Amino acid sequence: MFGNNRELPPGFIVRRARNSDISDILKFLQNEFSIQRNESPTQIVSLIITLIALGLILLYLLFINGFLVTGFFHILFAVIIMFLIIFSIFSILPYFHWNHMIESGECLLIIHQNNIRAVIATSNFNNYSYIRFLLVSHSYRRRGLGTYLINTVRQNLNYPIYLFCLPEPYLVEFYSSNGFFAIEKNQIPRKIRQDLKNTSEVIPMILEEN
Repeated sequence: MFGNNRELPPGFIVRRARNSDISDILKFLQNEFSIQRNESPTQIVSLIITLIALGLILLYLLFINGFLVTGFFHILFAVIIMFLIIFSIFSILPYFHWNHMIESGECLLIIHQNNIRAVIATSNFNNYSYIRFLLVSHSYRRRGLGTYLINTVRQNLNYPIYLFCLPEPYLVEFYSSNGFFAIEKNQIPRKIRQDLKNTSEVIPMILEEN
């Protein structure tokens, strides 16, 4: 369902995201990205936990059998600690990223049956705006949720509005139906051009005021 949808289906609500929603947002993203990759949502986490457990078991076995050499013990312990530190950093970074988007811009959620079904995050600048993120749950697409979010946030955004679209035909069709059209990368404002370095191949798009 594309077009100028301005109403949500019955039973759906929209509200601003709060800091307390970040863990649910990250869970929502993990589930959706896992579905796209045909992976179990807990596959990566399970692998990490398994590696940690194996490292601790190895350390314990070496200790009780008296095989520990001081130098080896220090190296093994350092590797485990380093692994845990890296894991902690990569777990915390997404939290701070979403905290920044919620605090510095407008972030809206669509809720159905007490679960997040869609999320949008935007930033407003002096003479333009930027849709940083828009995702609708895989099983809730074609219901007008994405269009509703765009129509809702655009009321408070400065024109023109920019976004980066993945080169998927259904996404290009969706954004085109909502008034966006493709532009050249050199037409993107400098402040948001840096995001191109952190993404795969994308199509820059713009929505101009009617």
